[in-house]
Amino acid sequence: MISPHGYVMLNLSQDEISSIDEFRKKKNTAVLTIMFTDIEGFTSLTEEKGEEYVHVLHEYHDDILVSIIEENHSGAIIKFIGDAVMAVFSEPTAAVDKALKIQKSLKEFNNGHPDLEDIKVRIGLHMGQTVIENKMQTDLFGRHVNRASRVEGLADGGHIYLSYSVFDSAKSWIMDNDTADYAFHGSYYLKGIEKPEEIYEVYTKGLTRPMPPAKAKKKGSLLSAVKAALVVLSITALVALVVLQRQRSSLTTQQNTVRRHSAEREARHASQVAVDKKNALVYFKKLYAREPFIDLATPLSVEPINGSPDLKKAVTPIKPGKHVVHYAVSRSLRYYAEFTVRKGENIIYLTFTECRLPGIQINFSLTGKETDTIARTREDSYFLYKRDRLDRTEETARLKVQVTGTRTNSDTVSFNVTCALKLNERDVANKTINVESPLKAAETTRVDEEIIYADKLHYYYIRYHYKADVLQFRLDSAFK
Repeated sequence: MISPHGYVMLNLSQDEISSIDEFRKKKNTAVLTIMFTDIEGFTSLTEEKGEEYVHVLHEYHDDILVSIIEENHSGAIIKFIGDAVMAVFSEPTAAVDKALKIQKSLKEFNNGHPDLEDIKVRIGLHMGQTVIENKMQTDLFGRHVNRASRVEGLADGGHIYLSYSVFDSAKSWIMDNDTADYAFHGSYYLKGIEKPEEIYEVYTKGLTRPMPPAKAKKKGSLLSAVKAALVVLSITALVALVVLQRQRSSLTTQQNTVRRHSAEREARHASQVAVDKKNALVYFKKLYAREPFIDLATPLSVEPINGSPDLKKAVTPIKPGKHVVHYAVSRSLRYYAEFTVRKGENIIYLTFTECRLPGIQINFSLTGKETDTIARTREDSYFLYKRDRLDRTEETARLKVQVTGTRTNSDTVSFNVTCALKLNERDVANKTINVESPLKAAETTRVDEEIIYADKLHYYYIRYHYKADVLQFRLDSAFK
């Protein structure tokens, strides 16, 4: 359903919510990236060309979008809303990649069909956590859907807008993609949302020229700032003229005062230089991480230079030498970048590397069976940084979980779970649990997180809950 203002008003059925949750569980994620697309000028085109003409055009549109979004099962289309499409992805990079492919394919289609009206689609992407305590939160998902719809509503046909959360997670992929680029348009107020959203645009080089929102309220617009600056300058100049005229008679006194203050400033500056000699002057280029840390423990504070979003000065003191910057996306996912600072001025471009700690989740159901067994094994490599020397160490983990359910009598199911953890070919943890669940249980039994292995940098834990003949078990890991 489309509102009179052109924004999608979405009502998801229970079946659609279930299909979203099923997709999420298959991808083993609590965070989803939501894509909204909309054909520009579709209503006026229908009035001009008629229903039959736009129906043919719409079929071409659907064929292109469905084939790209659902390719390799990376995304799932949840709903068609008139000429709009809503889809979800488990990875923000996949969503950005598919959005770029959609615009490229539509461009090629338009060039190959000069007899038809061009299909111009605007795309908006937003991401957020949709699951709390292993349960899909419909209202929480709805808020993210609403924000994705608003972001899409800012764009013109042929353009792709991203909220900050999507850009922050996909920026390394965008920067490493030779054919893609991005633009930062500033912070804009979205309809019905109080806090402004940072809007980024991603595009294919040579195919699209980035364009900021044309009909949206921008936080701190340049025109307002220029007007305010002109007013301030005019007032300042007028005041200065009056003061100058009134104080001509005391010029000698003023000069002496200026000399004294100048000497005091030079003394303070010399003292400050002596204090700052141990630190370098560091500028970061294209650093968009939220809440970054330097050297694993200290929050890294930066400030924009001349209003530019691409260049920021480090406020946190940084000494010459080797350093590591990281930021956390979740308990088990961080991005790290190493860099070296030399004496004097440094302009640093950070290249982040993803570090994702491993985990296994098993959703077990004994429904209709007397006994059943499910086993999962996962091998993964990742890296950690030691805080004392900032040395990077490579880790190899092997996780194994086996769940067996048995109907012990007509009223009870017994779950037996064994799990094992091996790090760097060394057995570090083995755990066995046995629980019984009444088949007529009305409430879910939840067992709090239990740590089975820990060191100074990270830990592994188990967590599970069950109800009747269904058990969900996790062997997972997290950074300290």
